[in-house]
Amino acid sequence: MTPVAGLTEELIHSHTTAFYDLRLRYQMRPEDGDAFDVLFRYPVVHFGVIVGDLSHVDLHRQSSTYRSTLGYTIAAYYGFERFFFQRKRWALGYDIFNGVSFNTRPYDAFKNVDNEYIGAHLSIFLGLGLTARYRITPQWTLSASIDFKHYSAASMVRPNLGVNSFGPTVGVTYDFAPQSLCAPTELPTAQRAADVRHEDARRFYCELTAAVVPKALPDEYNYLVAQNASDPSRCPVYVGYNTMLSAMYRYRLHHATGIAIDYSYLPYVNRLKELDAPQNHDVIDGRLLRYSPHVLGFGVRHDVIYRHLSINLGLGLYARRRMGWRAETQESPFYQFIGINYALPCTHDRLFAGFMIKAFRFSKVDGMYFGLGWRFRKK
Repeated sequence: MTPVAGLTEELIHSHTTAFYDLRLRYQMRPEDGDAFDVLFRYPVVHFGVIVGDLSHVDLHRQSSTYRSTLGYTIAAYYGFERFFFQRKRWALGYDIFNGVSFNTRPYDAFKNVDNEYIGAHLSIFLGLGLTARYRITPQWTLSASIDFKHYSAASMVRPNLGVNSFGPTVGVTYDFAPQSLCAPTELPTAQRAADVRHEDARRFYCELTAAVVPKALPDEYNYLVAQNASDPSRCPVYVGYNTMLSAMYRYRLHHATGIAIDYSYLPYVNRLKELDAPQNHDVIDGRLLRYSPHVLGFGVRHDVIYRHLSINLGLGLYARRRMGWRAETQESPFYQFIGINYALPCTHDRLFAGFMIKAFRFSKVDGMYFGLGWRFRKK
């Protein structure tokens, strides 16, 4: 049982939840692994389905005539587990999951009006976990973990406060092929890793990414609520455009760090100005706010690379962002981003596709970026 976090006491009156997870795990054998497997200590790749029972979470305000609920979430996902400690039968590691979730009871202006946390049937699922494993027999393993789960439409629909869950998970794993009871004390392909590392690492390269950013404005939703619209969730979805230029240094086969220039063109800024003006939000402390569709930021970035897949983490600072009242009062000039890219092997890992989530204060999602990119490097 895990508590649902981030919900206000005015609206939520029960925190009882449960999650049920079924997954397939694949781990490369030491004798077959490549350099990446050695460096990541033979990670595990997951494919699974997780069902979240949130139906017992009661949502209602005093003005409501009935109780709303969060329903059930059914998420299909893929994941990556890396062990950073292995000794005899014990192993400690971390998990990263990502997938798409279907919710059975999203917001409905007539039937589920107080569910402001999940605004559509489809949403993004992200998960992080810290796991301890103990091998009982060559084919059976017990595990216990502390997991964080996040469900959100990443600002693509409104309302969309998102649901966060944090709590313990226990599990049992069956291996189709018998495994050694004790973890190897030496990694048998370490020399193979050294042979490959000098070819693919320690080099500079640049990346150029172009992305589209669909977004439903929270100010638009609040405006429709204030106007007593019959269904405020029917607010339009606007599209912004982004490009990011990164200069990276790959100092290990599986790690690269660099700097990034981040430019966005957001044509819906005029709509923000129209929404701010009636509420006198276009003036703060006697200062008339300026609005511009051009947004410029600079950041640092770190990539974790596993074969053709990379996870991108970054921190940035906006040098120019004139997006009205919400940007001035509710958001921050500092931003964070996390993304996943897959490079096509047929292009020698030059052409890649992926997505990125940008947020403020490590919690407030600004948007989901869907992009294509090209990696410039020497042969």
